[in-house]
Amino acid sequence: MSQPLQSQSTQRQVAQRQLHKFGGSSLADPGCYRRVATILQEHSSSDDLIVVSAAGKTTNRLIDWVELLGKDGRQAHEVLQELRYYQQQLITELLTGTEADELQTQLHLELSELAKLGETKLDEAAVATILGHGELWSARLLAALLGQKGMPAGYLDSREFLRAERAAQPEVDRAQSWPLLKAQLAQHSLHRIVSTGFMARNQVGETVLLGRNGSDYSATIIGALAEVSRVTIWS
Repeated sequence: MSQPLQSQSTQRQVAQRQLHKFGGSSLADPGCYRRVATILQEHSSSDDLIVVSAAGKTTNRLIDWVELLGKDGRQAHEVLQELRYYQQQLITELLTGTEADELQTQLHLELSELAKLGETKLDEAAVATILGHGELWSARLLAALLGQKGMPAGYLDSREFLRAERAAQPEVDRAQSWPLLKAQLAQHSLHRIVSTGFMARNQVGETVLLGRNGSDYSATIIGALAEVSRVTIWS
């Protein structure tokens, strides 16, 4: 992106904590990640929440991979290798030391698990789990990058606290989600929290996707549940 990110803000209940949402185009390459880190350095506080989408076209490529599994195994393999290279390069260019090594190892293990999963018959829950990996990777990477830039940050999987049942347009169950989020915030106090969006969990523990624009939706829901003073969607 050549232009500085601009913000659209929504007022919430009066509180010190704020929530910042960054979409996939805001995290498309290492320069974008660094720009986001600079924005958070200038415009966020140490206990703010950050919700991120999958970097760049990661979710689209995961969809492509799932669709190719039963049609063209060679092309499916190539798509997964492209994803591997893209995510590896983000880590390599943004992080150093043991944190980079740990994220590379975690990425390798998860991609290996995806490859094995692709050899089985995929149901809706398995596909949802696959498509949610992009958010996991971007949230972990941004949290690690912030830490290396002197802004301690924790990583949080939104499935740990968002509850929703599978439907054409899934809606977050706020009554169930609120105490779970409060418990997570208590565990991650005194530093920024980078959370995934897009994903919730149902009563039987399956991943439920909140739609292709689910990260914006879940960001506003998380902001409301956390009683933040403002939700800022950067684009």
